[in-house]
Amino acid sequence: MSTCHPAIAPELALATLRQLPQDTPVIVDLDETLLLEGSCERFLDLARPSLVARLVLLFLDVLKPWRWMQGARQRDYVRVRVISLLLPWIWARWRRAAPDIARKHVNAPLLAALAHRPVLVATYSFRGIAEPLVNALLPEAELLACALNRRDRAADKVDLLREQHPAFPVQSAAFITDSDDDDALLGESAQPLKVIWPTASVAPALESVYLPLRYTETIRRKGQRFTLRCILQEDLAFFLVATLPLASNIPLTALGLSVLVVSFWCLYEQGYVDNDEMARRYEPDNPRPPTRKQLAYGRPYDQALICALVVGSLGCEVLALAQGVPVMTLLLPWLGLLMAVILCYAVYNRVNPDTRLWLFPGLQCLRIFGLCVVAPITTVGAVMLFCHLAMRHFEYYVYRRVEGEKANPPLFLLRLELFVFALLALVFVVKPQAPLPVEQWLPVLLWGIFRARKEISTAITQASFVSSGRKSS
Repeated sequence: MSTCHPAIAPELALATLRQLPQDTPVIVDLDETLLLEGSCERFLDLARPSLVARLVLLFLDVLKPWRWMQGARQRDYVRVRVISLLLPWIWARWRRAAPDIARKHVNAPLLAALAHRPVLVATYSFRGIAEPLVNALLPEAELLACALNRRDRAADKVDLLREQHPAFPVQSAAFITDSDDDDALLGESAQPLKVIWPTASVAPALESVYLPLRYTETIRRKGQRFTLRCILQEDLAFFLVATLPLASNIPLTALGLSVLVVSFWCLYEQGYVDNDEMARRYEPDNPRPPTRKQLAYGRPYDQALICALVVGSLGCEVLALAQGVPVMTLLLPWLGLLMAVILCYAVYNRVNPDTRLWLFPGLQCLRIFGLCVVAPITTVGAVMLFCHLAMRHFEYYVYRRVEGEKANPPLFLLRLELFVFALLALVFVVKPQAPLPVEQWLPVLLWGIFRARKEISTAITQASFVSSGRKSS
């Protein structure tokens, strides 16, 4: 029967091990116990090409196929299995690297306490991953590990022990582990030792691989779904409705512009990282300055620059194919835009917040109108993008100058109102004799209404006559 065993101090566990007779068998967990790391994560670290592997793991973490396979315990099985199928040479790299990884992350005090004892290393890691680690640390030890299948990952260690080592004297053995999943085996052992080692930590696999917008999503705009709500549904969507009426090949134009948005944000995000670094250094009143480890999510800069250039070249290739023009006619202006982003942020991040208030529109102009260097837009589209820019500046002004509940104005509704009045001025004043094509203004108007739908609903709900006695919020 499984029993909850409280954790004890590492010093007490080591002292208990040393006091046991030398011939007492010891069962020891691998991950975060004998190895102060996660063996599967360090295995996946060796997948190459690293960017491809990182994207595959990210896709799996978003999809979470282990939800249909008995839950989170199958996560490592799915990730190792998929990477092994796609990048099979990882196993040869692991066999070469595992001894050095074992020596780097070994729990040295525990290893010393296990010397000259009969040891069984029991792990939920996979045999092909665990075996080279154990051979490097305890060559004489026996190993209990999972085969690369779902059945073993779902099994209990007690069942695996009876299957793989039926003669092992577990009732007279000591068992040292950190995991709540091992409570059943702790209950079977003569000397259960549950220890949380303070120096143990598991870094996610391929954490150092640069991914565009990871810093924005995990640090700068954590929990805001910024990529979806602000970049895709705002910046990209409004530009698409502004330019697609003029496009001769709509699918390729949309694809090329979407790729270029990724290129743009590779460097625009570096401005965020630099901005937070400046805040950490020079703004002591910042309530939540990012740590060095958090800032590392957006670095290194050279990888972001290479990614921006490579992805930008690809986007220009697609867009040039859509427009039927030489790629250099698009690539050179695009490189100029990326250079402008670097220079503008270099200045913006090094002036005080009051000065930034007036430089902010220029930075937002690059973000909102930047794609104009490679694609034309309609007159109505330009009006809408200008309204979008005005609301961004207004939002930033409120952020800097206004506190409290009034600091959250209905920006989408205000932008829609501004666009409607600007559109009316365009129709009746600027071009009274030239009707605007419906395909130019209707998609922009409808998308603006869609984005402001919640604020429109709130405004209608709150609307009343002063004679009704209702108080305004």
